[in-house]
Amino acid sequence: MAAQLVAFLVGVGVTAAPGVFGYGLPARGVDHVVGPLAATVGMTAAFGATRSLRWLNVPLGAWLVVAPWVLGYGRTEAVVSTVAGLLLAGLAYVGGRAHSLGGGWQVLWNPTADPVPAATTANAGPA
Repeated sequence: MAAQLVAFLVGVGVTAAPGVFGYGLPARGVDHVVGPLAATVGMTAAFGATRSLRWLNVPLGAWLVVAPWVLGYGRTEAVVSTVAGLLLAGLAYVGGRAHSLGGGWQVLWNPTADPVPAATTANAGPA
């Protein structure tokens, strides 16, 4: 969870970077699109049930790393973009614990499926 909250903060930082460092297009446009997307993915992936969404930050981070050479950024823009991109992509590999919410669709399609695992009901005692 903590890694995805850091990814959220990186996304917010990418969004704010053009105003903080005073750089313009095309880096400003890229940062104002990728930053909010990365922040949204980071915040959403912080929750256990949606943890797998963290992988969406890998292509966003990769674009931030590649964009300075494709679009011809200045030095400051390139450094900020590259560092943020590497952080986003790297933080996506920090998994954490994913949580399951009941039996999901399986309970609807298979009425005999028990959403509570047998291990938790084995020691319940006599009924």
